[in-house]
Amino acid sequence: MATAVLRRDPVGEEWLDIEGASRYTKLSRHTVYEAVRTGLRHVRVGGRLRLRFKRAWLDQWLEQFAVQNQPQ
Repeated sequence: MATAVLRRDPVGEEWLDIEGASRYTKLSRHTVYEAVRTGLRHVRVGGRLRLRFKRAWLDQWLEQFAVQNQPQ
């Protein structure tokens, strides 16, 4: 018999795991791992793949890709 896994909404969590970070940013886990490799702020807990992120860190990282349209 299969057991259902309950997933909480990451919006209310202060610390997100890789799955929560992926859902929060609406990006793939691969993209989040690549961002970690290239400088996304994170915490490693007990091993190389046990990552934690604050929502503010993810927001800051996403902000660097913001494009502001300039009137011509």
